[in-house]
Order: sequence, then structure tokens, then C-alpha cells
Amino acid sequence: MDRNRTIDVAKGIAILMIIDVHLQSGAVFLVGETFHVVTFFVISGIIIGSDKKKYEKETIYSFAVKKIKSLIYPYGTMSILFILFMVFISLLKDNSLFSDRVSSAVIEAVTFQGVGTLWFLPVLFFAELIAFAYSKIFRRFGGIQWAICMGVIAVYISWLFEKCELPEGIMLMLSSSIAAGFIAIGYDISPFFYKLSVKSRKHLFTVIVGSLSMFFINKYFVRFYEADIHILKIGDPAIYFVCSMSGVVFALALSCIFSYVKWLDSLFSFLGKNSLIIMTTHKEYYITYAVYLFLLKTFGGSCGQLLFGLLSLVLIVTIELILILIITKTPLKYLYKLPEINIKR
Repeated sequence: MDRNRTIDVAKGIAILMIIDVHLQSGAVFLVGETFHVVTFFVISGIIIGSDKKKYEKETIYSFAVKKIKSLIYPYGTMSILFILFMVFISLLKDNSLFSDRVSSAVIEAVTFQGVGTLWFLPVLFFAELIAFAYSKIFRRFGGIQWAICMGVIAVYISWLFEKCELPEGIMLMLSSSIAAGFIAIGYDISPFFYKLSVKSRKHLFTVIVGSLSMFFINKYFVRFYEADIHILKIGDPAIYFVCSMSGVVFALALSCIFSYVKWLDSLFSFLGKNSLIIMTTHKEYYITYAVYLFLLKTFGGSCGQLLFGLLSLVLIVTIELILILIITKTPLKYLYKLPEINIKR
């Protein structure tokens, strides 16, 4: 399997933003909360768009089987592992095999709500299927671009019913439809992104100007913004789109800039390549919580928010690097069905 290194850098940036948001500090990546998950959806579209001919020729069956292996398989294995982990915690705390948290985890896993951050995997799975279906059904009338239209409609539906208790199945489909729209956007911008992924001073100047512009646009509008695609908390749809896309462009531009700094390129590409492991372990297994308590006990309130955020990220990433090495070098890699990977620029 071949990978594009710049794409992995972008995923590495996004996963650090997710960790930072889950620390409830947001101190390091001041714009991270606005687009950290959306970036993964757009990147998924960029990857698909890197080989449009293959995508267009693929059948729905072969595409679905491939996505089941890459997304639903780790969703299932990690859900089971987490349920067992919660049983263990229940035994320690309550001397009981089952607790409300265990029951809740089982229900969330079976209904594809996902335990904690595992919600991301079924949403991405259904989103890619939706985008693929549109590319086939409307092949003669814009193809995958219809997913963008339906994604916009899903955003407005979510906004209209934001204060209502929608059934979980409908929420899953709305979240997946929104994600499919971002995947389609990634698919459309794929050729442009790969052109920027080459090393030239002209492109470097372009991405620096672009990243700064998107940063300041994002910083201005984020004051009016609070959203969470998981629970369909959208806020104002127009501001949602502005914040999401300006943030995504900022992250993608940063990934191109980082390619000029060897150690940043190496670190973030490694994190991005293993972002699935980080996504499914940093929060659910109390790594983030343990680091937070450790720093709070060590420094109390004596260090500022930025320093606290930086120290937290360093410790969490260090723990995750150890976990990645353990998982990728042992039979635990079959929890994710990790493939052999070749990296290319």
C-alpha cells in the first residue's frame, strides 16, 4: 500500500488538534476545535481523488468490502476491547462484571453510535459509501458533487432540529451525509492539493499566504461558532461552513509548509500514519485524563494554559508513541489489520 507523506502530515496535525480539544484546553491549537474532525473527512476525499479512474471503475460491492476491512473491522475489535476494559474497571470499582457504563458501551457499539471517539469510524464508513453511491447514481449529472449538495441540506436539517431528540439512526445518517459532503469537497480539490505538495518557492509562498489568510478568517468567525458533528450541534450553518473550510485549508497548508522542515515532516507524518491508533486510544483508555491529573497535581495552577497544553501534548504523544510501537510490532496490530505501507511524496 502506498501513502502520500504530505497527507499523513495533515492527518498528524489534525490528530494533535483532536487531543488538544479533548484536554478541554484548546490552548495550543487555537483554531483546532473548529475543524479537527472535518479535516479527516476532507483528507479521505483527497485520497480517493488521487486515483479517480480507479474510483470510477470500482463496484459498490468491492468498495464496501474494502471499507468494512479498513473501518468497520477496527471499529468492531476496538469496541470489544473497550467493553472488556470497562468490565475490568467495573470489577475493580464495584466488584461486579456489569455496570451501567458497560451496558451503555454495549448499546453504543451495537447501534454504531460508537464508544467515545469510535463514533468516527462508522460515520466515515457510511459517509464514504454515500459519496460513492452518488458518484455512481449521478455519474452523468455531476457525480460525487451531489454529495456536497446533500451535505449542505443535512447541515440545515441538523440546524433546524438541533434542539430536538432525533433517533440515533437518523443522527448517524445526517452526520454521515454531512461528512460525505466534505469527502466530496476533498475529492474535488485533490488535484490542486497534490500540485501544492511539491517543493518550490512559488508554492511555498502560496501556501504561507493561504494558511495565514485562513487562520485569521477562522479566528474572526470562531467567536460565533460552536459545533460538534457527532451530536449534530451545528450552530449557524453559514459560520459552520466558513470555520470548517478555513480551518481545513489552514491544516492542509501547514502540512505543505511542514514538508520543508525535516523533523516536523517526520514527526507529523508518523503521527498521521498511525492516527487511527491515536484516535482510538488517547481518550477511552484514560491516557488524556491521567496526564491531566498528573500535571494538575505536579504544577497545580502555577503554569499557564499554553504551557499546560504543551506539556500535556508532549506527555500524551510520548505515551502514544510507545503504544504505537507496541501495537505495530506485536500481534496487537491485527486489532486494526495494519497493512504493509510504502511512503511516497
